Order: sequence, then C-alpha cells, then structure tokens
Amino acid sequence: MVMKMKKKAICICLSIIFVLCIIFSSVTSILVVQPDINMNFVDPSKPMVALTYDDGPYSAVTDRILDVLQEYNSRATFFIVGDRIEKHPETLKRMYEQQHELGHHTYSHIDMTSVSASELQNQFDKTEKLLKELVNENINIKIVRPVFGNTNKTLASHINYPMILWSIDTLDWSHKNTSRTVEEVKKEVSDGDIILMHDLFEPTAKATEQLVPYLIEQGYQIVTISELFMYKNIKLENGMTYRDAIVDN
Repeated sequence: MVMKMKKKAICICLSIIFVLCIIFSSVTSILVVQPDINMNFVDPSKPMVALTYDDGPYSAVTDRILDVLQEYNSRATFFIVGDRIEKHPETLKRMYEQQHELGHHTYSHIDMTSVSASELQNQFDKTEKLLKELVNENINIKIVRPVFGNTNKTLASHINYPMILWSIDTLDWSHKNTSRTVEEVKKEVSDGDIILMHDLFEPTAKATEQLVPYLIEQGYQIVTISELFMYKNIKLENGMTYRDAIVDN
C-alpha cells in the first residue's frame, strides 16, 4: 500500500514538472520576438518626442548614441544613407536588434527633387537590398526623410513613403557644438516634436548623452517616428510631409 502511494506521488510530481516545462517553453517562445516588434511600454497619455538622426551609420558616433538609448530603454529613428551601410554593418545590426526604426535617406545622399521617379526608386531599392543581406531579409522600411528637407509636388505625387521632416533643427551639422545642440532642444521641446540631428559628429553623440536623461527627467518618452504617430492617432500617408505629431486640443 505504501509503495503504491509513493508511486502515485512520484507520478503526480512528474506530471506537474512536465506541465511546468510546457508552460516555461511557451512563455520563452513568446518572449523571443523579432527585433522590429516593440517590447517597450509607451503610455499614450504622457508626453513623447522622437529623436531622429540623418546620414549614418558611422560607428564611432552612432554606437555612443545607441549606448545611451539602450541605457535609458529608449528608441530613436535613424535615416540611413545606403552607401554607408557596408562600412558599418555591425552598428547597423545593433540598430535593428535594439528595435530602433530605420528610414530611407537615399543610397547616395542625393536631392530627391532632382532625380526621376525611377532613379529615386532605384536608390531605395539598392539600400533595401543591402539591409536584407546584412540585417534581416524581412526588413521593411516605412518612412523616408528627404535629403536637405527638399520636397515638391512632383516628388509628393510619386513617392511611396510618408516624408518625415522635423520641428526642431539643432543645426548640429553646422556648428558641431554640444552645448548649442542641447540648449536648442531644451529651449524648444514640447510633446509631439521631431528632433533633427546627425550621427556623424562626436559633439552630437555628447549632446545625446545629455539630452536623453534630461528629456526623461522632464517626463518625455523617447519613441520612434512610427510609434509617435501611432500613439498620437495620426495616420502616415504616402506622399504627405510631416514636421511633428503635435495634436491641437
């Protein structure tokens, strides 16, 4: 009788262990997601801004920006230049793995208003081909930043992406001064802003290292462009130009 009870107890224990293993396996499979799925919590009721960087990647600068964003569990948007990709593949992979958003900035940094529709599409296709080869074959870029911010009606009529401009221009590329970049953002920032910087210059990396904790201390959430517009309930449409996600009350 005692032996039967022991065997029964052992069977029950083994069954419980088996069930727990299945549950653990299921939870693990849920948590192992593709890098482009957002695992960050965003509160739509709280202020948010988008930090955006043009002309990279450039490992010496971009990696420092990625470090501080990772430290503060924040995400940015990088408008990449295609012909820089092969020079900095590890940094590009890190952008993707940390769930930052990638946007087009053409393959060779050309004025998008100065080329034909077919040449422009070729610029995008060359960049995406490299991204699929180096990062993930399923990667899908959804937004573009016009080079120099130049747009016109002809471009708007044939481009197959929303065009993202900015509401705060730090002019970091011009003055290359950390303090000026930081102060420009502090002076102007508000809920829904899109902040323009360039991940090519060391002062921009230093500015980001100051701005990220400052913005968070001020109550801002730092999100990608797609997140910003989604949580503000603004639909991004191809051919349209967007400078911010500020919602009028």
